Amino acid sequence: MLKIEGKVCIIGDIHGQLYDMIAMMKKLGKPGHKKTKMLFLGDYVDRGEYGVEVVCYIMCLKLKYPDDVYLLRGNHESRDMT
Repeated sequence: MLKIEGKVCIIGDIHGQLYDMIAMMKKLGKPGHKKTKMLFLGDYVDRGEYGVEVVCYIMCLKLKYPDDVYLLRGNHESRDMT
């Protein structure tokens, strides 16, 4: 269970769609911008062509903004699904 205080932008089910995620991030701005935190709900891979790139990008966001980016594991982040 996560307890996140303040303004949170919830992002879910990216499914390897890198260009859609980049477009979303351009509209949202950087994590921490206007004190907004980002919660990624999982399902980063599968379906789209860029699952590895999506995971790498999200992990870089977490490393750069550890207090403003939160990651949950979806059902696609399991050995059976991927």
